[in-house]
Amino acid sequence: MRSYGTKGILFFWITLIVYVNQSCIEDEFSIHGNIRNTQGEYAYLIHKDLIKGTSYIIDSSEVVDNEFSFHGRLEVPCECQILIGNKTKINLIVENSKIEISGTARIPEEIKIRGSKNENDFQTLVETYKQCQAQKNNLWSNMVNDKDSTSEKQTKDKIIAIEDSMINSCYDFVERNPRSVGAAYFVYYLLLDRQTDIKKLIPTICLFSKDISKSEYVEYLNSEYELYNVDLKIGDMTPIFEFVSDSGTIINNNFFENKFYIINFNSSNGNSHSKREAKIIELANKNIEKNIYFVSIFIGKEDKHTNINKEKPVNYYTFHSKDYWETKITKSFGVNNLPYCFIIDNNDRILSINPTLQQIDSLCCNIHNNN
Repeated sequence: MRSYGTKGILFFWITLIVYVNQSCIEDEFSIHGNIRNTQGEYAYLIHKDLIKGTSYIIDSSEVVDNEFSFHGRLEVPCECQILIGNKTKINLIVENSKIEISGTARIPEEIKIRGSKNENDFQTLVETYKQCQAQKNNLWSNMVNDKDSTSEKQTKDKIIAIEDSMINSCYDFVERNPRSVGAAYFVYYLLLDRQTDIKKLIPTICLFSKDISKSEYVEYLNSEYELYNVDLKIGDMTPIFEFVSDSGTIINNNFFENKFYIINFNSSNGNSHSKREAKIIELANKNIEKNIYFVSIFIGKEDKHTNINKEKPVNYYTFHSKDYWETKITKSFGVNNLPYCFIIDNNDRILSINPTLQQIDSLCCNIHNNN
C-alpha cells in the first residue's frame, strides 16, 4: 500500500480547500466598478423585466472615490442596469463571476466590462447587428440621393439579403454556443425590436440548450416559438380569440357566427397607418348592409392618428392594445409586421391572408353577390 507522507496529505487538503473556495466564488457574482465623473453617492444594481415592465434592486453600494462594488448570486445570468445618481446608467449581463467595470460617465460607449462571458457574447452579436444596420442605411441613402441607379425593389432585395446574413451569423454563433444566455438575450432583443422577421429566427431559437431553460429570455423565446410556429393558411379554421373592444363589446369567434368579417392589424402611430384606417372605415360603411364586419386592432399607444374624426359605422369595432406585440390575439394569428389583415368567411375559416385594400373591396363585392 502506498504511503503519501505528511507533505502529501497536507498538499491534498490545501488543494481541496482552494478548489472549494474557487467553486464558492464562481457560484456568486462580484462586481467592482471604477467609473469617473459620476454624480451620485450610491450605486444600484437593478434587474428589469422588459416584458412585464417591472424592476427590482439586486444590490446597492456606496460610491467612494469613484469606486463601488456589488455581491450576490444569480440562478441564471440576466441583463441588469447599474444606476449611479440620476444620469449614469450602465447595462450589462451579470453572471456568477468576477466582473470589472471601468471608464468615464462622460463617454458611456467607452466603458469597459470584463469578466462576463455572456456580456461578451451579446456584444459580439450586437456588433454584427450594427454592421447590418449601417449597410442597410447606406443602401437606402444611396438610392434616395440618386447615388445608385438601383431600383427600389432591388434595394429591398439587397436589404433582405443583408438581414438574412445577420440571422445566419446569429444561427452559427448559437450553434457553437448553445448555452449562451448572452446570445439568448440578443435573440430576445430582436424579437422585442420587431425589425426582424420572427419566423426566420425560429431555427435559431431551437438551438438553445435545455441547460439554460430557466433563463427568462429562453422561456420567452420558447413561448414565442410555440405561437409563431403556427403557419395559418387559407382554408384553416380561425384561431380562437376574445377581447373587449374600445366600446366595451366582447368580441370573439361566436360574435361573428355565420358572418363574414375582416380583422385588420394596424399600428396606432403614423400618418400612413391613419390613412389606411380611414380607408378601412370607408369599406365598413360601404358594406353595412352586406352583413360584413370589420375589426381593427391597433398595436401601440393610442394617439391622435387613430382618433379619426369620422362617425364609426355600426359594423366596425376597434381594440387598442398597449401591450404591443404581446397582445394575445396578435400572437394567435402569427402577426409579425404591420399592417396585416385576414378575411374570415361565415364558417369561421380563413378566406384571405393579407389582401390589399382593393382586394378587400373586391372580395366584399363578391361576397355580397354570392349572398
